[in-house]
Amino acid sequence: MRTIRTGLFTSLDGIVDADDDWQFAYFDEELMGGIFDGLDGADDLLMGRVSYQGYARLRTEHPDSPVLLLGSPTLVRWLLSRGVIDELALTVFPIVVGSGTRLFENMPAERVGLHLTDSRALASGALSLRYAPAKG
Repeated sequence: MRTIRTGLFTSLDGIVDADDDWQFAYFDEELMGGIFDGLDGADDLLMGRVSYQGYARLRTEHPDSPVLLLGSPTLVRWLLSRGVIDELALTVFPIVVGSGTRLFENMPAERVGLHLTDSRALASGALSLRYAPAKG
Protein backbone atom coordinates (compact mmCIF):
# COMPACT_ATOMS: atom_id res chain seq x y z
CA MET A 1 0.00 0.00 0.00
CA ARG A 2 1.24 3.48 -0.82
CA THR A 3 1.99 5.98 1.90
CA ILE A 4 1.32 9.69 1.92
CA ARG A 5 4.06 11.95 3.23
CA THR A 6 3.68 15.67 3.69
CA GLY A 7 6.04 18.44 4.64
CA LEU A 8 5.35 22.01 5.65
CA PHE A 9 7.29 24.99 6.95
CA THR A 10 5.85 26.58 10.08
CA SER A 11 6.72 29.34 12.50
CA LEU A 12 6.81 28.84 16.27
CA ASP A 13 3.26 30.20 16.43
CA GLY A 14 1.98 27.72 13.83
CA ILE A 15 1.83 29.99 10.78
CA VAL A 16 2.30 28.07 7.51
CA ASP A 17 1.28 30.80 5.07
CA ALA A 18 1.57 34.59 5.36
CA ASP A 19 1.87 37.59 3.05
CA ASP A 20 5.64 37.80 3.30
CA ASP A 21 8.39 35.25 2.67
CA TRP A 22 9.64 34.97 6.27
CA GLN A 23 10.83 31.35 5.87
CA PHE A 24 13.41 32.08 3.15
CA ALA A 25 15.78 33.76 5.60
CA TYR A 26 16.42 30.28 7.06
CA PHE A 27 17.16 28.47 3.79
CA ASP A 28 20.68 27.11 3.72
CA GLU A 29 22.47 24.07 2.29
CA GLU A 30 21.42 21.86 5.22
CA LEU A 31 17.72 22.72 4.86
CA MET A 32 17.78 22.31 1.08
CA GLY A 33 19.43 18.88 1.51
CA GLY A 34 16.60 17.84 3.82
CA ILE A 35 14.01 19.03 1.31
CA PHE A 36 15.61 17.01 -1.48
CA ASP A 37 15.89 13.96 0.80
CA GLY A 38 12.14 14.26 1.42
CA LEU A 39 11.46 14.27 -2.31
CA ASP A 40 13.56 11.15 -2.84
CA GLY A 41 11.54 8.08 -3.70
CA ALA A 42 8.24 9.86 -4.31
CA ASP A 43 6.92 9.17 -7.79
CA ASP A 44 3.79 11.25 -7.40
CA LEU A 45 3.11 14.69 -6.05
CA LEU A 46 -0.16 15.97 -4.59
CA MET A 47 -0.47 19.74 -4.54
CA GLY A 48 -3.16 22.22 -3.61
CA ARG A 49 -6.72 21.49 -4.66
CA VAL A 50 -6.23 17.95 -5.93
CA SER A 51 -9.37 15.97 -5.20
CA TYR A 52 -9.57 12.84 -3.09
CA GLN A 53 -10.60 10.94 -6.21
CA GLY A 54 -7.27 11.92 -7.77
CA TYR A 55 -5.50 10.61 -4.70
CA ALA A 56 -7.40 7.30 -4.88
CA ARG A 57 -6.45 6.93 -8.57
CA LEU A 58 -2.76 7.50 -7.77
CA ARG A 59 -2.83 4.86 -5.03
CA THR A 60 -3.85 2.17 -7.49
CA GLU A 61 -1.46 3.13 -10.31
CA HIS A 62 1.82 2.93 -8.39
CA PRO A 63 1.29 0.65 -5.40
CA ASP A 64 4.80 0.86 -3.86
CA SER A 65 6.01 4.47 -4.08
CA PRO A 66 4.94 7.15 -1.60
CA VAL A 67 2.83 10.12 -2.63
CA LEU A 68 4.29 13.44 -1.52
CA LEU A 69 1.87 16.22 -0.57
CA LEU A 70 3.38 19.68 -0.70
CA GLY A 71 2.05 23.00 0.39
CA SER A 72 -1.69 22.94 0.92
CA PRO A 73 -2.49 23.30 4.66
CA THR A 74 -6.19 22.86 3.88
CA LEU A 75 -5.62 19.52 2.18
CA VAL A 76 -3.15 18.44 4.88
CA ARG A 77 -5.74 19.20 7.59
CA TRP A 78 -8.47 17.33 5.72
CA LEU A 79 -6.37 14.22 5.04
CA LEU A 80 -4.84 14.24 8.53
CA SER A 81 -8.26 14.41 10.18
CA ARG A 82 -9.31 11.34 8.18
CA GLY A 83 -6.22 9.34 9.13
CA VAL A 84 -4.86 9.21 5.59
CA ILE A 85 -1.46 10.88 6.08
CA ASP A 86 1.28 8.43 7.05
CA GLU A 87 4.03 10.97 7.76
CA LEU A 88 3.82 14.63 8.73
CA ALA A 89 7.15 16.44 8.46
CA LEU A 90 7.34 19.93 9.90
CA THR A 91 10.25 22.34 9.74
CA VAL A 92 9.70 24.78 12.60
CA PHE A 93 11.53 28.08 12.15
CA PRO A 94 12.59 30.18 15.17
CA ILE A 95 10.30 33.11 14.42
CA VAL A 96 6.89 34.33 15.57
CA VAL A 97 5.07 35.59 12.46
CA GLY A 98 1.90 36.74 14.23
CA SER A 99 -0.72 36.46 11.51
CA GLY A 100 -1.45 34.24 8.57
CA THR A 101 -2.80 30.76 7.97
CA ARG A 102 -2.24 28.39 10.88
CA LEU A 103 -1.71 24.71 10.13
CA PHE A 104 -4.28 23.35 12.59
CA GLU A 105 -6.79 26.21 12.32
CA ASN A 106 -10.36 24.93 11.85
CA MET A 107 -9.37 21.25 11.99
CA PRO A 108 -12.29 19.08 10.87
CA ALA A 109 -11.52 16.56 13.66
CA GLU A 110 -11.41 17.08 17.41
CA ARG A 111 -8.10 15.33 17.99
CA VAL A 112 -5.46 13.68 15.87
CA GLY A 113 -2.87 11.71 17.82
CA LEU A 114 0.68 11.83 16.46
CA HIS A 115 3.88 10.03 17.42
CA LEU A 116 7.28 11.72 17.01
CA THR A 117 9.48 9.49 14.83
CA ASP A 118 12.46 11.78 14.27
CA SER A 119 13.73 15.19 15.33
CA ARG A 120 16.85 17.20 14.76
CA ALA A 121 18.04 20.74 15.25
CA LEU A 122 19.39 22.50 12.17
CA ALA A 123 22.28 24.96 12.20
CA SER A 124 19.86 27.78 11.30
CA GLY A 125 17.99 27.21 14.57
CA ALA A 126 15.07 25.50 12.83
CA LEU A 127 13.79 22.12 14.01
CA SER A 128 13.08 19.25 11.65
CA LEU A 129 10.27 17.12 13.12
CA ARG A 130 8.68 13.96 11.71
CA TYR A 131 5.43 12.48 13.00
CA ALA A 132 3.41 9.38 12.24
CA PRO A 133 -0.17 8.68 13.29
CA ALA A 134 -0.38 7.47 16.89
CA LYS A 135 -1.36 3.83 17.24
CA GLY A 136 -4.59 2.97 18.96
